[in-house]
Amino acid sequence: MPAKSFRRRQWGMKKRLLQIVMSVALIWLLVTWTDFKQVREHLAGCNYYYFGLALCIVTLNRFIMSYKWNLLLRALDIRLHWWEPLKIYYIANFLGLFLPPTIGVDVIRTYLTSKLHHDKAKIISSILVERIIGMVCIFFVGAMGLIYFIINYSTQGNNFSGFLITSSSLFVIFLVGFLLSLNRRFSRLILSLLSTGSQNRLLRKGKQQLHHFFSTYITYHNQQKYLIVFVLLTLLEIFTVVVWGYVSALALNAAIPFSYFLAVVPIVIVLIRIPISIAGFGVYEGGFAYFLSMLGYSKSIGFSIGILDHIVVLVALLPGIFFLLMSRERKMLLRATKQKNPPEI
Repeated sequence: MPAKSFRRRQWGMKKRLLQIVMSVALIWLLVTWTDFKQVREHLAGCNYYYFGLALCIVTLNRFIMSYKWNLLLRALDIRLHWWEPLKIYYIANFLGLFLPPTIGVDVIRTYLTSKLHHDKAKIISSILVERIIGMVCIFFVGAMGLIYFIINYSTQGNNFSGFLITSSSLFVIFLVGFLLSLNRRFSRLILSLLSTGSQNRLLRKGKQQLHHFFSTYITYHNQQKYLIVFVLLTLLEIFTVVVWGYVSALALNAAIPFSYFLAVVPIVIVLIRIPISIAGFGVYEGGFAYFLSMLGYSKSIGFSIGILDHIVVLVALLPGIFFLLMSRERKMLLRATKQKNPPEI
C-alpha cells in the first residue's frame, strides 16, 4: 500500500473515531442534562401516522437533492435519467454513515457516476458547485433564522451576537468567492496562473489537473439558468427539513407552533455542518433541546424531537441497502467501507 494512501486511511480512521467519541459524549451529556424518563415517554407515545408523514417528507427531500444535482450534471452535458442520480445519492448517503464525512459521500458519487462513462472532471465540478451553493444557502437561511429567533423570541439577543457575526461573515465570504468564480475576468486570471509552467513535477501535474478542472467548472458561466433553479430548489430542500421537524413534534404530541421551527431549524442545520460528530448525532439533538428550552419548552421534548428526526432519516436511508446490493460496483464499495476508505477515483 502506498505511504500516502496509508496515511490518508489512518487520518480518516482517527477522524471517524474522534467523531464517534464526540457523538457519544454529546448524547451522554444530553441524557444527564434532560429528564431521560420523559424522553422515553415521549418516544414511546409516538404517533405512527405523523412518523410516516415525516418519512415521506424526508424521501421528498432526497428526491429534491438528487434532482438538483442532476440539473448541474445536465448543464455540463451529462445526461442521466432522474433514476440514476437518485440511486447514487441513496447508496452514497448510506455508505457515508461508515466513511469519513462529506468527502466519502462525494467520492462515492463521483466513482459511481464515472462508472456510467462520464467525465470525472465534470462530475467533480458539479459536486463542487453543489457544495458551494448549498453552503451559501444554508448560511443565509441560518442567519435569517437566527435574526428571526432574536427578534421574535429571544430575550437574550446579545448572547447570539458572536454567532450571528460569524455566520454572516462566512456567508459573505462564500458568496463573494462563488460570484468571483463565475466572473469571466477572474476565471481568465486563474486559468493564466494555472497555465504557467513549473520545474517541480508534482506541482506541474497538480496545476495541469486544476487547470482542466477549472476549465470544466467555468462552463457554468453560460448555464446560469440552471444555477438559479438550483438555488430555488436548495431553499425548498431546506424548507422540507423545517417541515419534517414540525411533523416530528406532532408525532410526539408536542403542540409547538410552526413559526418556532422556522426560527430554530435553520440554526440547527448550520450547527450540524460543523464536522465534529457522526451525521450530526448529539449536535442536532442538543440544538433542539437548547433552543426550544429558551422558548419555554422542556429540554426533554427538544431532545426527543432530535432523536426522532434522526430515526426517520436512518429509516429513510434503508433503500440505499437495496440499491447497493443491486449495484454492479457493490464489491468495490463494500470492500472500501470495510477498509474505512473511499474507493479510488
